[in-house]
Amino acid sequence: MDVRAKQRLSFGVVLFPLACVLAVSPRVNSAVGRLMCAAHNEQIAFYQRIKIMPSILKLALLDKYKEYGVIFIRLIIGFHLVYGTQDNVFSYARMQEFAGFLSVRGVPVPLFSAFLSAYAQFICGTLFILGAATRYAAAVMIVNFIVALVIAHIGDTYPNTFPALMMLSAACFFLLHGAGKLSVDAALERRRKQA
Repeated sequence: MDVRAKQRLSFGVVLFPLACVLAVSPRVNSAVGRLMCAAHNEQIAFYQRIKIMPSILKLALLDKYKEYGVIFIRLIIGFHLVYGTQDNVFSYARMQEFAGFLSVRGVPVPLFSAFLSAYAQFICGTLFILGAATRYAAAVMIVNFIVALVIAHIGDTYPNTFPALMMLSAACFFLLHGAGKLSVDAALERRRKQA
């Protein structure tokens, strides 16, 4: 319940006894008292409807499927990682451009670092899509995107930093949560329990 609703409720609770006294008092215009009582009754009906609404809005029937929600995050994050690095993985010229970008920023052994980062993102993106070795891939991506934020995004604007922050946040989520039910990890865990 928001603050304004609480204020209206407390105001109505205070005024209700006064309104009832006014409604039965012969000296005071009874129409005013009845109007205030009616307003209070309407307010009580409103709050009773609000109490019912959260049970409807909870959508509790979806609780049993919440573990499947992870797949949507895995697919978009994995796709983004694969899409963003496939040009470096499949084109040596693009990999050299990435190495030049790293060299300008003072990264030691820029060509090796370019290969390491691009292939790590490509492989981990594929693992995220499959839901295989998800926590290990997430640990690698946490390190990768912390380094990316330090090397390329310190002092950068938020919109330019957002993709790296999003990848870092998703990797932290995968590290803590795992891949979810629709994944290779979950299938292997089920097989391990059956054996």
